[in-house]
Amino acid sequence: MTVSLDSKTRSLLTGIACVAAIAGPVTAQGWHIAVGPESTLDIGKIHNAPNGHISYQQVGGRLTLWVDGRIYDNTPKGTQGTFILHPASWSSADLEAASPQLVFKATHDTADHRCNTDSAWFRNYAAINTVIPGPKPGQLVAFVDGEFHPDSTGTPLHASIGVATSTDGITWTNRRLIIQGKNMVASGFNCYSVDSLMRRRTDNVGAAGPSAVIRSEGNEKYIYLYYLDRTLATARVSASADIYAARALYSGGGAPGTWQFWTGKRWSAPGTEVIAQPVVTTPAGGIESAQPQVSYNTVLKRWLMVFHTHTDLYASASQDGTTWDTPQPLGASTGKNRPPAFPTLVTPTSTEQQTTGATGLLFYSREVTGPSGNRKSYPGYVRSFTISPGVVRKPPCGTPRQCCEANGGTWSGKRCT
Repeated sequence: MTVSLDSKTRSLLTGIACVAAIAGPVTAQGWHIAVGPESTLDIGKIHNAPNGHISYQQVGGRLTLWVDGRIYDNTPKGTQGTFILHPASWSSADLEAASPQLVFKATHDTADHRCNTDSAWFRNYAAINTVIPGPKPGQLVAFVDGEFHPDSTGTPLHASIGVATSTDGITWTNRRLIIQGKNMVASGFNCYSVDSLMRRRTDNVGAAGPSAVIRSEGNEKYIYLYYLDRTLATARVSASADIYAARALYSGGGAPGTWQFWTGKRWSAPGTEVIAQPVVTTPAGGIESAQPQVSYNTVLKRWLMVFHTHTDLYASASQDGTTWDTPQPLGASTGKNRPPAFPTLVTPTSTEQQTTGATGLLFYSREVTGPSGNRKSYPGYVRSFTISPGVVRKPPCGTPRQCCEANGGTWSGKRCT
């Protein structure tokens, strides 16, 4: 595919060298990510977009995007969910001119208010956060951010992560629940018990904002899934809002019952969800770490994560997918405006969002209060980014396999190759 950029987008990218020059020294990790000036971007004229990660594929000269947001139609509050678009290029003009088509939304079942039905996990909100190629020819696998609202008011929300499949990116079937979060595990998966903890509008709970990458380990391929888990304090778990990791064999397509969860030292056995431990904890003052987007960065030769907090966007890198550098702020907040949210890094020459390079575009949205003071929106924005690799610090290793993988090797048959 020919990457065509308009003057607005070219100016973002040509500013990268200047941004890198004034960004200051690299961090203690030995690498640095710098961002350019902020520009507004109204992808497909979708309101509140992006309201999750942007997934994309460039196949056969055609660019396909999946973007979360809301379209105001003939319904009172519009239609919210995931939209597919086919912009002619990554230029801002082409992204804004693309026509969106709704492909995924919540059930909005007003007749059944039970929290334990098969579709309750995406009754009040549903949006695709990641699309990856599936293990079967022509298959796509999506990981879905779903919400159940016990009071049917929008807040507080009970979030969960599901999986769905498609062959055309438009019709998604096999919608199944896969990750529910530590409060549900601690309660014995009793949603009524968990919902009873949600007494205030701010008592949000559950697993949300998934990002998936395909990772090879020896002779096996895995889907690594990163997500936020908002946890309310109980006798078994403490209150937190950090980033966690789960993995499943790629051959299984992320089906329920195939997932392993990172417990702090090792992966749990495949099967029922267990109480996991975070791979990234929230930076001081950030309140929560949400919407992690992970890609393999070809310059760092490591996995690169960006995520949002209540103060700024942050970035971190990892060799093994579980040991992450101290998060570094991107400085993407602007004055008194709300901090940015729902970040996605895109290198336009990459065929999909699982891979990023030295430069590219950072997409996100931010809450803005209207002139009347009571109407809020989440307009989209874009900045350039550039990565300075520096000297990458190797993560600590213990076992021979850990040392092998920490230094870029592949562990197979009790040997490092």
